[in-house]
Amino acid sequence: MRDLVEKPGTGRIETLVDGVFAIAMTLLVLELIPSSLNGGLSRSLIGIWPKFYAYTMSFLVLGIFWALHHSMFHYIRRSDEILLWLNILFLMFVALVPFSTAILGQHTTSRIAIALYGVNMMAVSLILGGIWWYATQRLRLVPRDIDPRLVRHRRVAFLVVPLGFALGIIFSFVSALLSLGLFSVMAAFYIVSSLMLRRYRNGGTFDPSP
Repeated sequence: MRDLVEKPGTGRIETLVDGVFAIAMTLLVLELIPSSLNGGLSRSLIGIWPKFYAYTMSFLVLGIFWALHHSMFHYIRRSDEILLWLNILFLMFVALVPFSTAILGQHTTSRIAIALYGVNMMAVSLILGGIWWYATQRLRLVPRDIDPRLVRHRRVAFLVVPLGFALGIIFSFVSALLSLGLFSVMAAFYIVSSLMLRRYRNGGTFDPSP
């Protein structure tokens, strides 16, 4: 009984996360509204293609982060005060994504805009990894029969992606296009990583079948 009081379920955390992600992903589209149509609709739409790119990349990345968080909480069965605050910190940077996306869409070749966006994404991915590390350390908040290969796979993925965003920031001093391309690769890496995790089923049991 005492353990249930100290470590309740995660339902309220997941509900809050769903709500913040829904709002953040919806706010992304507001930046696509043309400020004027003086040059005609076609020219105006072509002129805002950098905003479309930033919107598409951020929407997909937020979708990936949401899916990863949802997948993680399939294994995280309990919560405590530290986990609550880690999730609040995570959501603080998720809510910042529409802002950094808007800046990037308006100043696609700016090193400052690229750095701001990269740091934002680094923070989201690092904190998401921190949530997983904290929950799985000594099997604190996850089932004791969870497959250790699953735990290691996620930990590695959560280290690789922030490193990729950091390299993207550095590459911005050479080429903005190269930097943005690396950001896109990091999103693709998350998708591939998530597909690989489909091998782990039934509460953490490793299933070798495809």
